[in-house]
Amino acid sequence: MEATDRAKRWAKVNPWFGKNPKATEVAVNIHVRLLKQGVAVESDDYYNKLYYLLKLAKQLGFLDARVKIRTTR
Repeated sequence: MEATDRAKRWAKVNPWFGKNPKATEVAVNIHVRLLKQGVAVESDDYYNKLYYLLKLAKQLGFLDARVKIRTTR
């Protein structure tokens, strides 16, 4: 399955995705969890929750402090 335009934009502003294995794993695990909860992947709700949960993971020390998490609109 090819990434959507919005997913591509998100990856572009989060260049660590796909290059930093630990951060990418955290993001993918959050993605899977959101899917299981029924959150629509292309929705603002999905990207808001992804952003929030990545920021929380960073605050809790699951992500390196140098990982810059950005959102898109």
